[in-house]
Amino acid sequence: MKHLKTITTALAILLFAVSCKKQSVEPAPIAVASKKLQSTTWTAGWGTNYTYTYDTQGRLVKEEDTYEMETYAFTGNTVHITDYDKTKARIVQDLSGTLDNAGRMISYTNAISYNINSPYTEQGAFTYDADGYLLQCKLTSNNLVYTYDYTVANGDYTKVVYQLNGQGGYTQSSDFYTDKNDQAGIDYEVTKNFGFNNGLFGKTSTHLLKYQQLLQKGVVTPSWTKNLSYTFDNDGYVQTADLTGTWTASAIYTFQ
Repeated sequence: MKHLKTITTALAILLFAVSCKKQSVEPAPIAVASKKLQSTTWTAGWGTNYTYTYDTQGRLVKEEDTYEMETYAFTGNTVHITDYDKTKARIVQDLSGTLDNAGRMISYTNAISYNINSPYTEQGAFTYDADGYLLQCKLTSNNLVYTYDYTVANGDYTKVVYQLNGQGGYTQSSDFYTDKNDQAGIDYEVTKNFGFNNGLFGKTSTHLLKYQQLLQKGVVTPSWTKNLSYTFDNDGYVQTADLTGTWTASAIYTFQ
């Protein structure tokens, strides 16, 4: 199954200054309104550009690029997601999911038909830790069970271990800029089935991704590596990202 490329709010901070003779309270700084990612424009390396649409509650309801359009419809503790393939002119994934009270996906049934002559159904199950981070994603189709086990450190997803039927697989390791927060959930590196996050799969990493590599089991040389650098606007939101390593690409992010 395709795993696509996940939004946090800004926090107001109240500072107190205390002296031994009297106490004074500094005025709270004006909180910057949480910006939402509107588009991602790839200027080099990868040619696909993405646009994002939200509902009045701030949830992602459409993600569209040159080739695909994903739509999200929420009703109570359920979500219906479709993936429309423009080149095939039809829906290739049709997902019905159940959400917990925090709006996170806990299970789904997905009808997948990239090959119209070989459609199949996939079941998904998800577990989270006490802080709301994704611990495990388990996908089942026919007699195949795909598991992704996540490790979180310092608020970031530092490792994911993938296995098929409990064997083989790979380990993906990540390093982060501990001084650069991910202001708007644009880090796509956690394996998610739809969308860049939308809150559907728990918390995103706190910080922005710096380096990542993937090692197949029993192999010492990485299958691929990524290095990421960024520029920011005055509110700390990413303006551009440059990718080097196995691939070279650049992206421009637009927020409102």
